[in-house]
Amino acid sequence: MFPANIIYDVIVIGLGAMGSATVYQLSKTNLKVLGIDRYFPPHIWGSSHGESRITRQTIGEDERYIPLVRESNKIWKALEKESGQALFYKSGGYLLGHENSNMLFHNTEDFIARLVELANKHNIKYTTKTADDIRQEIPMLQIPSDTIGFYEPDAGVLYPEKIIAAFLKLAEKNGTSFLWNDKVTDWYTEDGLIHIKTDLEHFVTKKAIFTTGPWIQDFLPTDLKPKVKVYKQEMFWFKPAFRPEGKPEDGYAIGADAFPWIIWVGKNLDEFRTFFPTTKDGTKGIKFMTEQYVEEVHPDKTHYFITDEQVQAVYEKFVHTSIKGITSECLKREVCFYTVTKDARFLMDFHPDCKSVLFASPCSGHGFKHSAAIGKLLANNIQKEDGIFDWGLMG
Repeated sequence: MFPANIIYDVIVIGLGAMGSATVYQLSKTNLKVLGIDRYFPPHIWGSSHGESRITRQTIGEDERYIPLVRESNKIWKALEKESGQALFYKSGGYLLGHENSNMLFHNTEDFIARLVELANKHNIKYTTKTADDIRQEIPMLQIPSDTIGFYEPDAGVLYPEKIIAAFLKLAEKNGTSFLWNDKVTDWYTEDGLIHIKTDLEHFVTKKAIFTTGPWIQDFLPTDLKPKVKVYKQEMFWFKPAFRPEGKPEDGYAIGADAFPWIIWVGKNLDEFRTFFPTTKDGTKGIKFMTEQYVEEVHPDKTHYFITDEQVQAVYEKFVHTSIKGITSECLKREVCFYTVTKDARFLMDFHPDCKSVLFASPCSGHGFKHSAAIGKLLANNIQKEDGIFDWGLMG
């Protein structure tokens, strides 16, 4: 039980990528802060897990996000130093498409052409690649002759579970209180204060931030609920037929020091696929994802299991046809959720009827790389009194 009669300055609900980064930033102030999560983060029930997340500086989805990811990169480095952990690996990364195709990705057309334009404008290192270039650099990869690639050498993979755990541990060290494994069921205002009810507790706070990922619809104002949709995605780790820790010169290697992440846009969404290198402490298989935006779900009203038949179908359609030397043995499988807006951009603002409440859904399938800076952005905004959301670096 928590002590009665405490009035918090800020309560943050949802402690995944965005929420953990936010409580960490707030913990460096003199505010009395409480973080609440329905599970014990980091966990596998939301959107901030899976051993690895892609980060890149060329943000073709929206140019305004480039300063945001750059700020996040600075925060990751500082967090590595403060926590004493490696939280990022510079693997490099490829975005692949096809000549003379639209290459629609995250609601942006001609995505690779847009990346080239932005990289030149913002002085981001890159090279463009032909199919022959790509085959020479990644002999495992099986690609059509009309494939073109955009390679960002300073891109890499973030370790989401380690990052969330580091943010929360440091926030707790700085004096933040936490409530785990308890679900927020309701909130309301009374006499200028905000009341937060959970299954087990009742809290009072001056301000609140909802960073609840795929549960955000449960807390949004009625007119904003249709603006976000939640889609279940599936992640798979397939076992290689060779030693995963091989060197690049071996020709067959999937470690982050030898194998970059690959986003294969394809000619349509049905061809889309993403491959991740294995991480040092992670599952020793190549991680694979595709994306679907057909079946909407609510995380409390869907199942989390992936059948053997689904695994085999994914392997045959995407993995076996794309990369040599990968077996059909699935070492691990997990579900995650994308919370998506119509234009694949971020939704962050004060509640229209209560300027002491912020809600944030900065996701749309490409949010984690920005999460450290978004935490800082949310922490700064909740301390304001004018109720006008300041997008800061994003302008």
